[in-house]
Amino acid sequence: MHDDPADHSADRPDDQPNDRSADRPESELGNAPSKRPLGRDAGDEQRSDRTPESHEVHIEPLSDEERAWMNDQRETLMGLIEELGLSLGEDASVLDAGDELIKWWHRQPEPERPDPEAIIAIAGIAVGDCLVESYGMEWGIISDDDGTDLALYHAEQNLVCHPTESVNEQFAEGKDGFLVELFNSLCDGLDEAIDHQD
Repeated sequence: MHDDPADHSADRPDDQPNDRSADRPESELGNAPSKRPLGRDAGDEQRSDRTPESHEVHIEPLSDEERAWMNDQRETLMGLIEELGLSLGEDASVLDAGDELIKWWHRQPEPERPDPEAIIAIAGIAVGDCLVESYGMEWGIISDDDGTDLALYHAEQNLVCHPTESVNEQFAEGKDGFLVELFNSLCDGLDEAIDHQD
């Protein structure tokens, strides 16, 4: 069993246009950035968790701008839960919060849905932060044969994981929420990769 990290709460980024429906909170959702800083994005192809040896992998530490952008996403998640009036149980984790946000997005009429990339980024960071808590992984900018992405790595265990891309792959069909299940699945994959190194 893997512990989920504590929830984060609420400031917000403000670099998106004010194209909002009545159901979207002006202070949060309409302003959530949909892209990573410096133009980095999740990419179209799913990349499995793998060791750096299986591909040519280059890892760069996050810049101050990228760290600030990620903090904005963490704060936006809990701010949105409050602004949208979504209910969470007393022991709800950040993954439960992300699932409620995903379910809310799927309930909206299609023309009124906000940019899904903003929700995917918020949810991907939530999943990744849980993996950081559970495995001691670190966020970084990972470049490999498929491109460059904000992702997780563990230098000692020689592991790389792309939680935002995993969220992106499941988002369209995940109307009932899927982050808890995804986290558990990624944990299984990481555990198996670690066992193979022993």
